[in-house]
Amino acid sequence: MTDLFKNIFIITFFFMISFSANAQNVTSPEEFFGFRMGEDRKLAEWVKLVEYYNLVDEQSDRIKVVNMGATEMGYPFLALYISTPENLARLDEIKAYNDKLVDPRGISMSEIDEAVENSVAIVVQSFGIHSNEVAAPQTAAETVHDMLTRNDEDMMRILNETLSIFIPAFNPDGQKMVVDWYNINVGTEYETSPLPWLYHKYIGHDTNRDAFATNMVSSKYGAEILFTEWNPQSYIDHHQMGAYSARLYVPPYAEPIRPAGDPLVWREMDWYGAHIAQDEEINGKTGVINGAYYTGWGHFGFH
Repeated sequence: MTDLFKNIFIITFFFMISFSANAQNVTSPEEFFGFRMGEDRKLAEWVKLVEYYNLVDEQSDRIKVVNMGATEMGYPFLALYISTPENLARLDEIKAYNDKLVDPRGISMSEIDEAVENSVAIVVQSFGIHSNEVAAPQTAAETVHDMLTRNDEDMMRILNETLSIFIPAFNPDGQKMVVDWYNINVGTEYETSPLPWLYHKYIGHDTNRDAFATNMVSSKYGAEILFTEWNPQSYIDHHQMGAYSARLYVPPYAEPIRPAGDPLVWREMDWYGAHIAQDEEINGKTGVINGAYYTGWGHFGFH
């Protein structure tokens, strides 16, 4: 009997080790695409990025990929839900708690306390709404892999205490146009030439401004996440700085702010931005600026 239990223990232990190793065996973007995200003269286009996200969805229990539907040009619009397996298994419960916090009218204080205690922060990040800012959708793939494979204390706290919702390309149509054009011309005299047509079938560069009217189907998908389904506590729309200014821009925007702006939200952005800038500069990411260029009065877009 002792030998039997010993053999069962060995088999179980081996199975647990194998399962743990497999759980972390998530294909990296470099393995999938054949180059690192951000490598010179290399860009991953949207159809292949969709394949990559569907692959890691099969490999990791930290991610749930949702195809929200087709864009104007028929490409998938994805939302990526990233958290612990336990949190992903209770999305309906997390949403119900969040709904109470978003609109607490008629909700008792004890219910609000329960929601705060038992739910997580909802954090939405979107990438590539201006598709000639090519870095953002590439960054998304690298960041997703990071969140699916890291097990350090900081990452485990992020996974445990937040539900991250990624919009890995807010304008998939434009992302594909820009990358296809570049890949056709890379290595030629036209390598740095801009796309010779609008990078959206209908509204060109003003994809971000479509937040005002929400005419485009991609805007509707984003608005559904931001304003209907989830109403996140935190949202950042990743853009790319131009070639003739600071390398990195972080919150807050420059003053003045709109008269209806909440002063507490404004100060929170100050606080967030200071922490982001500090961490970036500690890690050698120089050229960080905030409180300039973009004002809290005139900014238009989803955020």
